[in-house]
Amino acid sequence: MPGPSLNQNLSQIQTLAPQMRQSLEILQANTLELQQLLQQSLEINPVLEQELATVSLDELDHDQPAEPEDTFDTADDDLRELAIMESRATSS
Repeated sequence: MPGPSLNQNLSQIQTLAPQMRQSLEILQANTLELQQLLQQSLEINPVLEQELATVSLDELDHDQPAEPEDTFDTADDDLRELAIMESRATSS
């Protein structure tokens, strides 16, 4: 009869943070699913507001070239910082 033995196992599990899961869900959503996600967010969060922008064909001037953006919007800076922070968190 064999004597007592000792076994040791090592495993590694990779999990996604809730924010990353939400990001993947948004990126994979089709148009209808994205509209539903936005509607749910608007219903859940009272701070969010829906703003619909409409542009008529007369307002679109195809003769003039688009002006280059020399300055970045603060929202773009925030998104850029968030992406950098997420990439650092996933790489460590």
